[in-house]
Amino acid sequence: MFEQTTTLLHNLVSEKTVPGVSFAILTPTETRTSVFGDKAWLPEKTPLLATSSNLYDLASLTKVLATTIRLVQLHEKALFDWNDAVINYLPDFKYEAITILDLVTHASGLPKSLPGFVIEEPDDVRAYVYSAKQVKPAKTFVEYSDLNFLLLGYLIEALVPENFESQIEKNILSPLGARQTSFYSADPKKAVPTELTDKRGLITGIVHDHKAFIAHGNTGHAGLFAPLEDLLLFANAFLFDGGAPLFFEAKFSLYPKKLYASTKS
Repeated sequence: MFEQTTTLLHNLVSEKTVPGVSFAILTPTETRTSVFGDKAWLPEKTPLLATSSNLYDLASLTKVLATTIRLVQLHEKALFDWNDAVINYLPDFKYEAITILDLVTHASGLPKSLPGFVIEEPDDVRAYVYSAKQVKPAKTFVEYSDLNFLLLGYLIEALVPENFESQIEKNILSPLGARQTSFYSADPKKAVPTELTDKRGLITGIVHDHKAFIAHGNTGHAGLFAPLEDLLLFANAFLFDGGAPLFFEAKFSLYPKKLYASTKS
């Protein structure tokens, strides 16, 4: 199944482009998973365990699997409209023309980053977000920026008076049965390292993203850890179950719901 794709993934390891790979390929009738290679090469070679329970720092997939899903849930409850101004919910935000949809689609006109801004304490992260100056008018161009989804994390907490991570756990991870997925940190024995740094050493089982690390969690742009087997739960929900159990209405199914066989290689 998808042999050309599988070969390309194996080549990434054999050509030493990456230490190791965990992947799954899904069809309406079959799911194929495979794990091979190493966790890391430095400071010493460490094999990648042949299991779909290796824990990965999902980085910006947090935007998709946590923040965006939670926003859709809150929109289903009519707690906001996509074209509402962000400032209606976050009064410390200073741009009246930027809407929630602008943040979701990275069309806010906010910069990609703020070079030179010092982030050493949790409060610095929020200060970083609210000090950002718009570089272009909203809706005039699309440019990826963590600022957009940091703001959306704050927005979610403004819409429901509960911290961001608790909302994700209660309304996304628990209904899906994604029991190994976590925020900010993960079991270092199961976690795959992200980087060897001078300041933090080998970053393993603690979020790599600097802003999420300093904030100690509850950030909408990064921080989620998950294994391949939990990611399959998300994939099946969207590909085959119409978004259930995450949404009230079946919206996103690409295929009819089917039972399928799982294979490993």
